[in-house]
Amino acid sequence: MKAIRYGFLMVSLALAGCASGYSVAAPFEETYKKGETSPNVFLSTVIVRPDGCAPLGTACTMAGPRGAVVIVPFSAETPSWMYEMFAHELCHAVAAVKELRPDPCHQEDHGKIVTRKNGTTLLLR
Repeated sequence: MKAIRYGFLMVSLALAGCASGYSVAAPFEETYKKGETSPNVFLSTVIVRPDGCAPLGTACTMAGPRGAVVIVPFSAETPSWMYEMFAHELCHAVAAVKELRPDPCHQEDHGKIVTRKNGTTLLLR
């Protein structure tokens, strides 16, 4: 069962990915981290860049023994809470593959996504 879940995660990451190289220089960068397993080590990290995974401009993935990193291109039509939700759900996928109990993906925010834009607050559970 663990091999099936691991295979599913790897196939999903490969389908979304590109080669390992990416540009570090970007006008801005947003980072969403979930599932802290030790100080400054997270199960999932989603990095949003204007050019995505340069020079291709697509998403790319990197997975290792500590977790997964996904770099995605910025889209003005995508609200910030969607990127945070993606990081949260990716955290659950990695935790399932690693068979972590209890699931560390709710430690930072207790399962709540709070985003503020234009003075309004959106709370998702």
